[in-house]
Amino acid sequence: MNDSKEVFSWEKWNENTVEKMIKEALQKDKEKDIIWVYFILCNDEFLKIGKSKNVKNRLNGITTDNPYSLILLGKVNEAIISEVQTQKVFKQYHHKREWYKYDHIVQDIIDDILEYVSFMIYYQEYESFMEAIEGFGQSPLGIWEELEQFRYKFNQEHMKYSAKLGLEL
Repeated sequence: MNDSKEVFSWEKWNENTVEKMIKEALQKDKEKDIIWVYFILCNDEFLKIGKSKNVKNRLNGITTDNPYSLILLGKVNEAIISEVQTQKVFKQYHHKREWYKYDHIVQDIIDDILEYVSFMIYYQEYESFMEAIEGFGQSPLGIWEELEQFRYKFNQEHMKYSAKLGLEL
């Protein structure tokens, strides 16, 4: 049993804190470059689908010109599903310009898109993990079999969502 206790070190704390602050700053810079596809509900009747690097500012801008209540229903990274793809999904609900008629079916589609995007993000993390462990060869823990099962499940789910949302593979 190891009874040695780690002694608090200001140097180590500062090093960890500075490293954490740098990572957070870099992440914020990355987020500034992300283009988001957003879904804004207007007066429970219409849905606005657009894209912006700063969705909060865009929502504020639309609110200024709009007498009705607006609610941000969600946003997705355009690198995963584009504004054009999203607008094609809602084509039959098109009203005018970037505005679409809203009902419970449209909300279900939005939920499907948000779930699809979450799934894609999870898969990207899985792919990064796979790249990191590729050099290890066979694992005694059976991780390769589990990862292959995950890949199979992902392909099944991806085809399901793509078909449901009318996305091209």
